Amino acid sequence: MLKRVVKILSVFLVIVYLLDFSKVIFNTWTSNELRIDAYRMEPVDSIDLVLIGSSEITADYSAGYAYKEFGFTSYPYSVDAAPVSLWDAMLEDVLAYQNPDLIVIETNGMFYTDEKTIYGNAARHFVLDHMPVSSRKLNEVRSIAKDNVYIDPSITFFLPFIKYHSEWNKIEEKKTYIDAGLALKQRGYSVLKGNYTNTAKDVMTTVSENKGIVDEEKLHPLSEQYLRDFLEGCRKRGISNILFTSFPHVITQEEGNRYYNSCKMANYASHIFEEYGYDYVNFESCFKEIGLDPKIDFYNEGHMNFTGQRKFTDFFSRFLLCEYGLTSTKTINEDVKKMWDTTAEYYQLFYEYAKDLYDKGEKKSLAETPQLLYKLEEMK
Repeated sequence: MLKRVVKILSVFLVIVYLLDFSKVIFNTWTSNELRIDAYRMEPVDSIDLVLIGSSEITADYSAGYAYKEFGFTSYPYSVDAAPVSLWDAMLEDVLAYQNPDLIVIETNGMFYTDEKTIYGNAARHFVLDHMPVSSRKLNEVRSIAKDNVYIDPSITFFLPFIKYHSEWNKIEEKKTYIDAGLALKQRGYSVLKGNYTNTAKDVMTTVSENKGIVDEEKLHPLSEQYLRDFLEGCRKRGISNILFTSFPHVITQEEGNRYYNSCKMANYASHIFEEYGYDYVNFESCFKEIGLDPKIDFYNEGHMNFTGQRKFTDFFSRFLLCEYGLTSTKTINEDVKKMWDTTAEYYQLFYEYAKDLYDKGEKKSLAETPQLLYKLEEMK
């Protein structure tokens, strides 16, 4: 009997090892997975504000700067191209680890008009691949993969080597983020709290004011249905501490510009949020109030660079303080406070390094990697 138990236990440990090993070898390994992994490592009930959404949050908001200047703790729970159809899974994951006073959802993901993008297969893998195996993960995967030709088979979310088996020979290309993942696991927390930025600037020569766009355009029917289902689910569960927002983009032309059309869809969607009793604030028309200059504060028309990120984080934080009374309400112990103080220190170094690259005309993406942290260490 004992031998049988030992044998079963040995097989189980081998499977666990292979699953963990497969995450290193057979995975895309980008800053997206690392940002979500790090969120799950944050001390329980230590985050005042969580922001859910896509790359707009990643590029435009800095948790380190917000803590340094305003004292509240926050985290950008964001992955590239996260569609409205993924909001429910993201919210469930957020609430499984934290009890934030306020949840902000950036709404760019409800403006997609292509069905493949609306289902968002890649974004789902960013969120679900590394999610610990549990009944919650089973339910999430089951709910999204049923009758959907755009979503990978359910098994790939549990056994990533089935999807990423061809990635084994790309280890050298992925080494930076593999190293970052291993360092994150060893350290146990993200120093920069998922911060990402870019030191490029895309000089916009023709910029339209975002003010005065009053026309409305319907959401894609699939997006609208997902939005209504999400809002109805939140209302039934009594989740009221959600603010929906649209972060600023640059409108460079009229009808041909994606974000011009998004503004019209936002006008339409605002009625849906009102119908379900949720606040929606559109910051598309606030360039002057924020102090944004499209010619220097964006690295492309959809995302701010490091200067825009700082300006918007400052404006947005003040807005949340004034309009929603957001303050630091979490009782955090000395170890957690020390961690956040380290984050504030490294954010400042992060900003100074980005500014140095920017002033030299060097265009570079910056995310939390061992190489970047070593560089910031040298700057102390």
